[in-house]
Amino acid sequence: MNNVSAPNIITETADQIAQNILTQFVNLVNTRHPDNPITEFGPATITAQLAGAMSLDVYSNYVVANTAIPALKPAFFAILGTTKQDATKATCDITFHLDSPQIIDIQIPLGTKVSTNDEALINQITYITTEAGTILAGDLSVTVSAQASLAGVSQRIKSNVLTRALTSAPYITEISNTASQGGYDEEDDYQAAERLQGIMQTYYVAASPSSYEALAEQVQGVYRAKCYRGTDYFAPEQFVAGHSTIIIQGDSEETDELLDDVFDYLDDKRTAANYTHVRKPSYIDIDITCDVRIHTYSLSVVTENISDKVLEGFKDWEWQKNITPTDIRNLILSAEGVVSCRLTEPSDVVQIGKFGLPKLNSLVVNQWV
Repeated sequence: MNNVSAPNIITETADQIAQNILTQFVNLVNTRHPDNPITEFGPATITAQLAGAMSLDVYSNYVVANTAIPALKPAFFAILGTTKQDATKATCDITFHLDSPQIIDIQIPLGTKVSTNDEALINQITYITTEAGTILAGDLSVTVSAQASLAGVSQRIKSNVLTRALTSAPYITEISNTASQGGYDEEDDYQAAERLQGIMQTYYVAASPSSYEALAEQVQGVYRAKCYRGTDYFAPEQFVAGHSTIIIQGDSEETDELLDDVFDYLDDKRTAANYTHVRKPSYIDIDITCDVRIHTYSLSVVTENISDKVLEGFKDWEWQKNITPTDIRNLILSAEGVVSCRLTEPSDVVQIGKFGLPKLNSLVVNQWV
């Protein structure tokens, strides 16, 4: 078996490190106390002299902390694979419209300025196009990308609030925009430290089922995950040592790309000799037929309300839990406009299985009179 050695991060001896710190600290003290500088070192050890020099300055803790923290922060961020958050500018898409087609091309230059319609200019937010656009002869609009003129959260905007062209825009009669994305303030030291703490709390090796689930749910597009230890996906009822099956429920759908992203993310965090299967749920189609007494709303609206409640309930359905007619009836009764319900289908318990989740296949709602 080969011996493994950790890399040497610091090659200096302890005395050399202390000497360097003492030199830097004395220079700081002399800067703060130019009328009474330290001009020579005594015969004591470097460590003792460092302690003595620190005691000379009542602000020593402040000085040392503010010298060390800026050097340490980048190292921590680098170790965790991230950086301190800088101020960023929000972005959006802006569409320039014409009332009627023109016989010539209409140019939207790079750097065109568009703002919110604030007559007082107090709260006006300006965006600048980051690409040129052309409304071709015969067309009515063109969409280009843009970013805020200033960085920060305060420059985020909702859709269709950029309505004023600050740059000349001949023939343009209307401007619209998408809601902005991004736009962050610069992190201060306290915010950075708080975010680092959060990262460190989730930066661990996948070992327990809960740790696999927590890590999988960090992948964009994952709504929730369920880990089954000692389980081979292809033999779910057998205990298989060294295997874990992670079932991924997506925000919308479980594409092969999403499953690959989860597998790659977990692969360098799993413990050695532990094989992971990353799979989508086995969706069980549920057909619902019912009669309902309704109040205030039309049957079509009530049907839509029932559909929303069923989909909502199924999205957060408890893993491995079978579905009973009572479960379905309770979901229907929770819909707005339903007074009472007579359920025809399903008429019996629906088995979900180990990796299963319910999926609404059909919904028939009749008015109960």
